[in-house]
Amino acid sequence: MDSDLSAPKLELSPLEFRFSLDNEKFIERKFTVKNVGSSVLELKLYLESPAFLNNSYTELKDWITFSYNNNEELKSLELSLEPNEKIEIPFKLSIPESFSAGGKYAFIYAEVISDSSEEKGIKLSSRAGIKLFASSSKELIHGVKIEPLKTNFFELDKISVSSKIENTGNIDLTAISSFSVSSLFGRTLYSNSSTLEIYPESKKELYEPWSETPPIGLYRVSYSIKTLDTELNLDRLVLVSSPFFTILSIMFLLLTFFLGLKLHQNHQQKTL
Repeated sequence: MDSDLSAPKLELSPLEFRFSLDNEKFIERKFTVKNVGSSVLELKLYLESPAFLNNSYTELKDWITFSYNNNEELKSLELSLEPNEKIEIPFKLSIPESFSAGGKYAFIYAEVISDSSEEKGIKLSSRAGIKLFASSSKELIHGVKIEPLKTNFFELDKISVSSKIENTGNIDLTAISSFSVSSLFGRTLYSNSSTLEIYPESKKELYEPWSETPPIGLYRVSYSIKTLDTELNLDRLVLVSSPFFTILSIMFLLLTFFLGLKLHQNHQQKTL
């Protein structure tokens, strides 16, 4: 079997569009689809709305049409691309006179429906997407709730941090999560920051482990989340002891206890 079969077949650019709907009736843009594989691809382009959002945030899909081969106002289209061939696809937003307040969201997807490299009896699939964000400046509501940041004082396995962010507004928000682990002497052992996009009226569970946590040690953990005008910070010591070292430590303590008890009993017998 060709080792290239699982490799990405498609490349879309750009990966994101953001539109202001203020004082606009039509907005026209273009994106590029490229076949980065080594075989001919038959593709389908189509629109989808985020399934987890209510209808007031998913109108954008209904406003968008593609243009291709002198055909306009297409909601989907199919095309064929040779290896390394790329093509520009124009699309248009037709903005209604009135629409609900808040952000509007959709995805443009390009999906392989036929691949000349497919082996008999094996169906391969490849899909790439572009995020679309649109909003008007009218009646925007910004709001966020962040659950307390958590990490355990004692860990048997990996040091990890967790929290939950809820966007209580009607427009998407961006949050920055930062997690670091350092030794007691201040040397940074692990550090990672990530940017999170949270859609309106949505929640995002946050969990990040330090995958290379040593089996034993005492470390300082720092964790922070920043978004809008809100910032939460956590800074604490975490003791790590793997099950092996934990059992070994318990056995050592028990042995020390019984040896101490035996010595105490011997001492009392000698004094009698």
